[in-house]
Amino acid sequence: MNQRQGALLALISLLLPFSASAEHLCAYGIFSQTETNIRDRVQITPGVVGANTRVEVGVEAKLNGDIVSAGTLFLRDRCTVNANVWAGGTITTQNQVTVTGTSQGNLGIAPESIATKTVPVGTQHLTLNNGQSMALTPGTYGDVRLNAGASMSFVEGVYNFRSFVVEAGNAVLHFDPDGGFIELNTQNELRFGDRNSFVLAGDADPVQVQWYTNATSQVKVGTDTTFNGVITAPNAQVYVFSRCTVNGALYGKSVWVDTDSKVNLYPNCTAYNSDIDD
Repeated sequence: MNQRQGALLALISLLLPFSASAEHLCAYGIFSQTETNIRDRVQITPGVVGANTRVEVGVEAKLNGDIVSAGTLFLRDRCTVNANVWAGGTITTQNQVTVTGTSQGNLGIAPESIATKTVPVGTQHLTLNNGQSMALTPGTYGDVRLNAGASMSFVEGVYNFRSFVVEAGNAVLHFDPDGGFIELNTQNELRFGDRNSFVLAGDADPVQVQWYTNATSQVKVGTDTTFNGVITAPNAQVYVFSRCTVNGALYGKSVWVDTDSKVNLYPNCTAYNSDIDD
């Protein structure tokens, strides 16, 4: 994490508990409109984790950033939060829980909302199989599916899909945002399979790759995947399966990060303050 990101996180830590509003949503690394569930032994680097209704942290999980819940907060056995925890409702702790900063419940924390948008869809459908690759240009497409062993590359610009699915296996997605952003929108299903790879060009930042979906079905990041980017799913559960590494941010109707995963959170306000949608 660079100096700019560290300074932004410090400012966010001061602002969020007392002035929660939609303009601060991008300051969260993980946020859900209902439940955020961080499962056993998950490790999360500095960044704010939150929810409107409930946050749960699993056994022996370790979070190195603040937790902000507009509702309740539940900290399970032997979890560690090397920061502050704030809740609009009660904070419940099990045995040997460590919170190094302030722990305060029953605060006036306003709920956040995740903005939605209209996603146009096209009629060109694409399927890539083992050994096939494609450099996809920005545009509007139908259903896109990558099977195991396929690869696809993206450049700066806006992509719209009816659905985008990557099956389990060693499929690879390459991203070269240059100095801008790659915006990938889906109207329906968005899903990534086990052991997929997300490769950033050069010194690109994960927040330069922005996934958005209007899907109501689960948005899956499969087991043993290394994911680089931001997922926004206002109507769906974002589920990161076990042993994943996530570099970026996660926003959903609910967000679950399963056991033994690692999440390196990046403040997303640089994207929200850009001309990404222009």
